[in-house]
Amino acid sequence: LGSTDDAPVTADKKRGIRNYQWAEDGKSVLYLQDSDGDENFHVFAVELASKNTRDLTPFNGVRASIVDTHPRQSDTVLVALNLRDRKAFDVHRVSLKTGAIELDTQNPGDVTSWVTDDKLLVRGAFVSTQEGGEEVRVRETAKLPWKSLVKVGPEESLSFYGFTLDGKGVFLGTSIGTDTQRVVEKNVK
Repeated sequence: LGSTDDAPVTADKKRGIRNYQWAEDGKSVLYLQDSDGDENFHVFAVELASKNTRDLTPFNGVRASIVDTHPRQSDTVLVALNLRDRKAFDVHRVSLKTGAIELDTQNPGDVTSWVTDDKLLVRGAFVSTQEGGEEVRVRETAKLPWKSLVKVGPEESLSFYGFTLDGKGVFLGTSIGTDTQRVVEKNVK
């Protein structure tokens, strides 16, 4: 890149923008921004050619975060929103072209984060249990029920990094059976 081709694309003078990423279409930058420190972050997209900025999650009192994007679905951004229930974040598919928002996966109330596979399907859920432990849930398809894959108590650690490219396994960080955490691959079946 040349030394004079940089240009600002946002102009927030109050809080600053801390979280941003390229949209998969390569034409927009996605970023999170709240209003005057209320921590109800919204997902915004700024189109670089026009400098047009759009709020992709324009709901008052609702918090949003980006779950995932995928190069083969460059128009889609998966967003977690507490629109239906302020205590639970459901996953929605948002179109960059039209701004249309569609419910993808409803949170049963205990999921703290979501994990997608290589097809941008929500197939993993990370849960904080009432006992202070953690649980990884998976499903084969969006229409099949969730099943518990791994559950640990508060004395163990567990992290959910993602699915293998073929979708048949998951990568986990765990201290089960050892005194330190390690990365393991676990078959979903």
